[in-house]
Amino acid sequence: MRRRATLSSPVEFAGTGLHGGKPCRVRVEPSEERGLWFARSGGDESLLEAHWSFSARRSGLAFPGGGEMQTGEHLLAALWGLEIDDARIVLEGEEVPILDGSAAPFAEALAPRRREKEEEVVSLLLPVPVAVDEPERGRTIAAFPSDVLRLTVVLDYPDTPIGTLLETWTLDREVFARTVAPARTFGLTRELRDLEARGLARGGSLENALVVDERGPLNPREGVPFRQECLRHKMLDLMGDLALLGLPLTAHVVALRSGHQSHQALVDRLRPYALAALGTMAS
Repeated sequence: MRRRATLSSPVEFAGTGLHGGKPCRVRVEPSEERGLWFARSGGDESLLEAHWSFSARRSGLAFPGGGEMQTGEHLLAALWGLEIDDARIVLEGEEVPILDGSAAPFAEALAPRRREKEEEVVSLLLPVPVAVDEPERGRTIAAFPSDVLRLTVVLDYPDTPIGTLLETWTLDREVFARTVAPARTFGLTRELRDLEARGLARGGSLENALVVDERGPLNPREGVPFRQECLRHKMLDLMGDLALLGLPLTAHVVALRSGHQSHQALVDRLRPYALAALGTMAS
């Protein structure tokens, strides 16, 4: 069993929000309290368990005093993938900066500052499988008992160059940093008009997203097949959403055509088990 971890010193990220296109900033600070705490600059502070809200093509963490934190999943994935359990995250603006569209800039800055505590971490070990099925949308996501964290993701974009593909990864800090964290967010050119009509992706560009048209990627990354990068970014998003559990998950998660809403539905189903595990830790 590993020990809990926080940071040795604060780290700050600044840039542009993916959807609003406005300047934004986030500071990740060490914390001696358990869990991930969020605060708006000059505003209220809340635990990660604050409820999530959904709108077209995005999700946000809603603060009790009002306002949301958008596009936080890449930062959350970096914290969860690097096994940084305790931190205070202070947001200035409405979004976490998109940076290059992946979790790599977060992971590269956070990893050297990871500091272990004396307290041992408690992980969620499932006694039974837990599943969420959305047959009307062709989506299924399930978590099965396992002795390690393993993710299986099926990406399905028929009639596009992305196509259908599957990968399974057994994840630890090194595997996450090397294979999952660098995967950029992606989108299809045929979706851009719809996104613009909804007021989204105003800060998106070829500098912070992998863009795919009917022939293939407009900006492929050297050394990584673009289809695998798309799938691994879906895995990254899944990890960021699973961070909402508030503790590490030891399970085999299988996600078929999943998205933020189905990820959150799974978290909701897992939460009673997580609360029971946290209760055991506190007793």
